[in-house]
Amino acid sequence: MAVSPILLNTLPFDATIAHNLQFTYSGAQIFAHRVVIRNNTTNVVVYDVKTSGMVNYATIPANTLSNGTTYNFRISVFDYANVESPFSNVVILKCLLTPTFNFGDITSGYIVKNSYVDATINYAQSNDELLNAYTVYLYGSNQSTIIYDSGLKYASSGLTTKISGLTDDGTYYLRATGETVNGMEIDSGLIQIICDYIKPDIFFKFNAENVQAEGAVRLSAAFVLVEGTSEPESLVYIDNEKVSLLNGEKVYFNDGFVVNDFILKVVLENMIDFSNLITIDMDTVKANLTWNYGYFQDESTDFTDKKYYVALNAYQFIGTEKLEYIQTSNRLPPLSEEQIHIWIKHIDGRFDLIVEKIT
Repeated sequence: MAVSPILLNTLPFDATIAHNLQFTYSGAQIFAHRVVIRNNTTNVVVYDVKTSGMVNYATIPANTLSNGTTYNFRISVFDYANVESPFSNVVILKCLLTPTFNFGDITSGYIVKNSYVDATINYAQSNDELLNAYTVYLYGSNQSTIIYDSGLKYASSGLTTKISGLTDDGTYYLRATGETVNGMEIDSGLIQIICDYIKPDIFFKFNAENVQAEGAVRLSAAFVLVEGTSEPESLVYIDNEKVSLLNGEKVYFNDGFVVNDFILKVVLENMIDFSNLITIDMDTVKANLTWNYGYFQDESTDFTDKKYYVALNAYQFIGTEKLEYIQTSNRLPPLSEEQIHIWIKHIDGRFDLIVEKIT
């Protein structure tokens, strides 16, 4: 038997799981094969076993080798006369414990309360094997139609993928596949997620007045219910109390009430620099509020500091005359994740405003 088998290259594998080494052979019929495995650092033989069978693969039993160790593999085959062939080429492989590879807090049946989900990969490996790259997929309810494909993402660029466009009451399946720096392939499997938007409840507040003479309680409401409209119609709600306007969405409150003098309080966060925050249109009086910053010299030092403020651009029609003016709020230091309050007061066509960071 002068012909040598050819041992095919394979990926790193988990030594705690049985693994098949594939090979090819073009000689006479195979009746047995022999696998010799050496520690690649010391060259000490750790496995030398002959196995009968007319197959072109060799099975390494589970727990034969040790994870975290590199080995070199050779194989030979035997014909019907029990004549052994020359050894094959040498293949060097590292055994690695299967990594933890999942979506962190997202488990099967996870409820998504918005039209998007932040899919964060959780990766860990006890042999210090690093994650090289991964891909995130979103499947439809049939578990086969791919709705979203992140493309190949490298671990160095981060492990979070934002998937948007989820439909309320929809069922989807998340999956991630990846490979380690040594080529070990990993798969999270399909994880079911269910989209159920949070729709904020509207509460009425009543004033209860005891009417003793009538033996009754008089209820009066000091609030008028105003239902807003939006563009687009479906918005992303956050924590059942906020709405996201980061992608150019707009909300209108312009039906069911008449505004003259008022005090309006608005809570905002993550404002985009120099963007329009609020537009007030009362026919003869109009105003736009924008989020701005500038560099101002501190009165007590020679330093110039970056400060944020709200600018109110307003105009009022008095007959045919148009009165325009700009007013700026107090200044705030740069924000990170803090929310701000904006108080807007309007009396007799004149505006005033105060901005305050919520701590």
